Amino acid sequence: MPAATTGSHRTRSELTTTQLLRAARELFAARGYEATSVDDIASAAGVTKGAVYHHYAGKQDLFRAVFEQEQQVIAARLVEQAVPDTEPWEALLAGSRQWLDLILDPGIQRILLLDGPSMLGWEEVRAIEARYGLALLQAAVEGLTKGASPRLATPRLANLLFGALCEGAMTVARSEDPRRAKEEILADFELLVGSLRGP
Repeated sequence: MPAATTGSHRTRSELTTTQLLRAARELFAARGYEATSVDDIASAAGVTKGAVYHHYAGKQDLFRAVFEQEQQVIAARLVEQAVPDTEPWEALLAGSRQWLDLILDPGIQRILLLDGPSMLGWEEVRAIEARYGLALLQAAVEGLTKGASPRLATPRLANLLFGALCEGAMTVARSEDPRRAKEEILADFELLVGSLRGP
């Protein structure tokens, strides 16, 4: 097959994938996994149902791709908003604040917190999170070795703090007043981090 033809096919394939992910993200965020069908996604993306199955094994596979893309986008936003040369403890708190701010978005809540665990299972969710949010938190915790607490910079501590942030985010998502819940969770998390920091 000529190189130009191969390149053109790849471009069309990437365009279709982009359209499917965009349409699926919008529908999963607005309606949820259960209320969204493959037909809905194909129609919203302007492609045939066969095109969906050409790129993805089914709705769950497409949801998995949306879930991972959402994690990737959020991680990129956290990195972009990071302030260079920030003291490690403050950097950890700033990233946590930004994460909880992002979680106020109902679409993010639905995809990452409500549908993600039930549709993909905790093991797969954690495996994906380990490549993005957890990886950022691990890097932040490793930065604490620049201070006076090298004993704290362990993978175990990063996992514990990540678990606290995930549970906090779930509390925000299920609250009748998400903004208030976010502020309360953030205050509690700052107390937790402060206790680790010591005097």
